[in-house]
Amino acid sequence: MKIVVQRVKHAKLEIDNQIYSQIRHGLVCFVGFTDGDQDVNMDWFVNKVSGLRVFEDENQKMNLK
Repeated sequence: MKIVVQRVKHAKLEIDNQIYSQIRHGLVCFVGFTDGDQDVNMDWFVNKVSGLRVFEDENQKMNLK
């Protein structure tokens, strides 16, 4: 299993030239997994990504979840 996390100001997903989903300030996660991956790996990734401090606080320090 692999995951790439990217902080974005805005992002959208288009399917057949129609917007399927969109977000403003947030995270885009590209996830790849296969049959051999176990649920315990997915749980670890979910906990890891949800705990990332990648957003700026009032002091412009990347300190907020």
